[in-house]
Amino acid sequence: MRKIKYAGIAAATLLTIAPVVVTPATVKAATQQTTTNVQGQNQAGQPANVQGQSNNDQPANVQGQNSGDQQRNVQGIQQVTPTPYGWHLNLGNGWYPGKYAIQTTSKAINKVEQSIAHKPVQKTHAAPGTDQGGKKTPANVNKHKAPLIIRLISDAGDTLIKFADEGQRLLGKKVVNKDTGEEEDVVTISQLFDSLSNSNYGSGTNSAVMPSFSSINGIYGKSLDASGFSSIHLQDLGVDDKDGTFTKDINQLLKLGYKIKFGDTDKYSAADFAKLVNTTRENGHGAHFDLPVTLYDPKGTSVYSKDLVFTNNAAPQSVVTQMNIKYDTPINVEVGSSTVKYQLSGEGHAVVTDQNGDPIDYTADPGYFYSSETEARKGDNSTSLKSPTFSKKGATYYQPVTLTFAKGKNLNVGTLLQNMDKDKSNSIKLNGTEASQADVNNDKNSVTFIREITVGAEKTQISDNNEQKQPAKTNNDDGVIKGDWKINKKSGVVTVNNKLARLYNDDNNLTSRSLAPDTDWKTDQYRTNVKTGEI
Repeated sequence: MRKIKYAGIAAATLLTIAPVVVTPATVKAATQQTTTNVQGQNQAGQPANVQGQSNNDQPANVQGQNSGDQQRNVQGIQQVTPTPYGWHLNLGNGWYPGKYAIQTTSKAINKVEQSIAHKPVQKTHAAPGTDQGGKKTPANVNKHKAPLIIRLISDAGDTLIKFADEGQRLLGKKVVNKDTGEEEDVVTISQLFDSLSNSNYGSGTNSAVMPSFSSINGIYGKSLDASGFSSIHLQDLGVDDKDGTFTKDINQLLKLGYKIKFGDTDKYSAADFAKLVNTTRENGHGAHFDLPVTLYDPKGTSVYSKDLVFTNNAAPQSVVTQMNIKYDTPINVEVGSSTVKYQLSGEGHAVVTDQNGDPIDYTADPGYFYSSETEARKGDNSTSLKSPTFSKKGATYYQPVTLTFAKGKNLNVGTLLQNMDKDKSNSIKLNGTEASQADVNNDKNSVTFIREITVGAEKTQISDNNEQKQPAKTNNDDGVIKGDWKINKKSGVVTVNNKLARLYNDDNNLTSRSLAPDTDWKTDQYRTNVKTGEI
């Protein structure tokens, strides 16, 4: 007689029964011909039908136990039976092997189960609900309301969601893969929602900018079904769902009548939530807000709730109220030197700072060369110099140089220009002269200045904005110390990466010179800050 471990029949609502491992310390299956026909039990081959019980091969449609080949259909639950090959699923037209044994009252899920193509296997005669020391195994064990989720993976790779009562603690909340014998954890709803976690932006491992939460604003405080949930950008919630598992699992819940809600209108209105998000994004420095998430069952009862906290640790960007642009003019070039060289972005030679003296990044676009400043402002290429070199000694040309700035709330050159009329603390200055509308392009967020190019015998030494120099002094090392910097004599090559490299003078003041991106430069020395070790 084969011994099997029997875990009992679970609650008759939504439940799952796991495959069971055969061990010696188990209960005997009731397949003997001498079974006493008491309290609804019947004997294999006997016509006893007490309290809704049936004999072999006859379905019993009321609560009770049966043995042999009989099937039980209690409140729509389809029976799962143990076999020498593990647990198998009865779909009403034969026994089907499954990765996990499942029984459920959900007609919708039954339809999905029936779509899984497996070959029927032979029926066996191991009957659940047998005597244990003269006592029947109870049909309902440890009822709890909190649902569990078990994933059933079909051979086709489809994921189905099954539910059981919290009390269904088979093998310590484990399910066993009948093919491999490996145990897998039961996934609870709280574990599923662990994918929704608190998010910190602008510092640490997450340097990303805090999102606008635009997909939440439109559905804030509303109970969502599967269709409504699909409109949410999970990236806004910090969810990494590259494999789609979270989305699939939530959609299974929602298709069964569950609802999910983001936000609580008793706490914030949708309009106030939007303001809170914007304020947090703008302020930074640890500003944060919370977003409640609630899951409701088909009856509208809250079964899970969690508050997500979103923190913006980024330092806020101060709004530029003053823009100071300094550039070199005139620039003297040698006779016969290339005209193309001075049209490269690295030849913009401008220093742009804000009201705090901090540098403002820009992209430089030096234009063509013209015979007058008026023509240079027009920018008509047909009137520009048509020569690869500056060949005429003593000639003066005018070149427009456009500086384009990243668009953002902290710098809008059009707004800054307009504010100059209202507030004298706002300014755009080009070499100390206030800019006009002719110098500013609102749409491109750019400023253009005109510089002179003179053709002479010697090149102009580009100003590096040096202040008073400190006398050099030596120390006991090979290097020379100037201020806080130690100059070390060593040859090498400096590589500029993908961003313009600004140059500083010996007094650590920003100069008008810079190195173009993706270029290599030979050097015969480098310097180290004697206080910080910075190179």
